[in-house]
Amino acid sequence: MKILAIKDDTITKNFILGYLFYYENQKSGYIELSDEAGEWDLPIVLEHFARNHQRSVTSYWTMRWVQQRIVPPDRQNISQILKECGLAEYNEFELLIHSDGRCAQDECYVEKITQQDVPQAIIDRRHHNITECVLNEDKGIFVTLENDDVLILQYEQVKKNYAFIDRMLAYASRLTDVKVVAGGSSISWGEKNEISRDYILEVGQKLPISASALRQFAAKQIVSTTEVMEILDCTRQNVNDLVKRGKLDPLDIHAKTKLFYRKDVIRYQNERQ
Repeated sequence: MKILAIKDDTITKNFILGYLFYYENQKSGYIELSDEAGEWDLPIVLEHFARNHQRSVTSYWTMRWVQQRIVPPDRQNISQILKECGLAEYNEFELLIHSDGRCAQDECYVEKITQQDVPQAIIDRRHHNITECVLNEDKGIFVTLENDDVLILQYEQVKKNYAFIDRMLAYASRLTDVKVVAGGSSISWGEKNEISRDYILEVGQKLPISASALRQFAAKQIVSTTEVMEILDCTRQNVNDLVKRGKLDPLDIHAKTKLFYRKDVIRYQNERQ
């Protein structure tokens, strides 16, 4: 992960508007706006978030902000530009770093910093980043956070602000395509269908259980197809046949890798003896 401070010296010397956290493996990032930065201090795109009392910028809009400050991929001499920047391929964030994020629209620029330079207020926000999400077609969206909390978002509540959820619910297989993006700043179905961490914290209901307790339960009670084969002393084809005949129910019928409750496997083992 790389951290960039977004600065503007026209406000005061070294005034920090926010912090961009860039995850090289995911080629994505998100911005945490500084508490000191007001709506009129911020550049276009970012000001919208401050106006709506939001301090975390989702990965999609972070990318839009980055793209406004760098050369576009269809520039005629883009190959030469990438070569001069030492890049083998077009990468928005690396181009932003190479140019210090400067553009003709404003006086903002970016500067690489270390984790030790990030203020405590921003660190505290990041303790609420999302670590995992699990979907249930009836109940809603379960998420776990860095601080070990577990929240649930009811679909009826989420649909009021995110209309795409209705479309997703019509296709259960698409609903399960959700992933945690940009270090846990949001969950996303594709590029635009994104639910921010801040919204999840606002409307999510905290459950009386910790994420670590859930992981301990899963480690002991959930088994893979390979483990089922060992328990039942059978082949993979036998396990697939048991699923087809309804003798064993996988936790997620749409998943490529099937997982089962250990108790269900043991119950079937006892019944066939």
